[in-house]
Amino acid sequence: MHHTKEKGDIGLLAVLLDLSLKGYKVFTSNSEHLPFDLIAYREGGIFLRIQVKYRKIRNGRIDITSRTSWADKNGSHDKPYNKNELDYFAVYCPDNDKCYYIGINDFDKSFTLRFEDTRNNNITKIRFAKDYEEI
Repeated sequence: MHHTKEKGDIGLLAVLLDLSLKGYKVFTSNSEHLPFDLIAYREGGIFLRIQVKYRKIRNGRIDITSRTSWADKNGSHDKPYNKNELDYFAVYCPDNDKCYYIGINDFDKSFTLRFEDTRNNNITKIRFAKDYEEI
């Protein structure tokens, strides 16, 4: 069992490795107060601001929300991510040791990656995880 911060660290390290293997140069920050966890650079001047998530598969899917949360002396808080401050969510899944990349413009309040077909075999508007392994 991992603590929430440890899961975040594991997710960040997994995404750093995955992006590096995909040919990106990756920059991290020493601040927890930025709206992203890392910046990935690719030849041609492409910089991508990426927020990392650690999620397990539940009921054949991974659900991600576009909210950040934290706790302080005043209690627990959450707020939606600002789409102008991010380019991608990177989701590390420890169940299969894979990373998935979701463009911020594909995202509304939540996003679901499916690993199995739906029970009613509906394929309309279904987002299969295998389609999100590359940026």
